[in-house]
Amino acid sequence: MKKLYTLLFLCATLGIKAQSVPATYAADFKAVWAAATKYYKTDKTGECTNLSGSTFKQECPCKSSFQNALESKLVVDRDDVLNHHVVFDAGKTKEEALKTLRKFIDATKPLLPAKFVESNTTDLGYADQKAYKVEYGSELFAEVAKKPSLVFGVKEKDGKFVVDILVMAPVFTFD
Repeated sequence: MKKLYTLLFLCATLGIKAQSVPATYAADFKAVWAAATKYYKTDKTGECTNLSGSTFKQECPCKSSFQNALESKLVVDRDDVLNHHVVFDAGKTKEEALKTLRKFIDATKPLLPAKFVESNTTDLGYADQKAYKVEYGSELFAEVAKKPSLVFGVKEKDGKFVVDILVMAPVFTFD
């Protein structure tokens, strides 16, 4: 009986497969990143609508999007900064979702300019209480704030797990 339980445990453990990063992800990311460097000024295609009960104040129609995403849209955060919010399916278990998250982070890092670094921070809004940030590596806030940045995480949504990515426009704008 013990061997049967061990076999079932191994099958269940080895059966955890991460979702794949879509083939179009690199091209989609490059388009969104280029829009982010310009504060999404040319990406917004219409009027924003107000949101209630959301972490964002508004959502806006846009030109760029991620194919194969569950959601891909411009959003306005509480500081009135435009960001691109994208959500991908990540599987039925938290373990599978965390593996999928790592695949997205690893697929993104080579697409970024030099000096962008990954860090993580505690964020109770995510399934593992961690947000994974990728931002310009400098000790000077003024330099970091002039560049777009990213936040990755896993969230539970409607009984499934998703990879949640926020491509944030630079904080400092120069009009």
